[in-house]
Amino acid sequence: MFFTRFGKIKEYARTNRTYTDIDERTAVPLKRIWWISRVLGVKPKWIRYDSTKHGWHIVIEWPAGTFRTRCPSCSHTHYDSFAVLALQAIIGSDFRREALNFMRLMSLRRDRYAMAHWNILYEKKLYK
Repeated sequence: MFFTRFGKIKEYARTNRTYTDIDERTAVPLKRIWWISRVLGVKPKWIRYDSTKHGWHIVIEWPAGTFRTRCPSCSHTHYDSFAVLALQAIIGSDFRREALNFMRLMSLRRDRYAMAHWNILYEKKLYK
């Protein structure tokens, strides 16, 4: 675990994981996640529900390459962070969290540090 000026970091962005933050007493039903994965045609490797002070964190690991898309101009495959963001929002993640993630992705920073920190979960926040 690592502390930043905002809190204790629990999970950093990974290319095959989604991080959903639910700020309600009841978590997203597992049935909904399985329905979404069936529609997408991909099965999660594992799903973890963590209880938090304000609700739930749902961490899902997907098979390698799930969030890769083929670039039409260069025909290479690239990690699609916007697909991760969309899936987190579809599952039901807090809209404020996903709006801030979208803001970070829309910035022009694409260095290693920025891409590792656009989608993180905090174990404990230092404010509020």
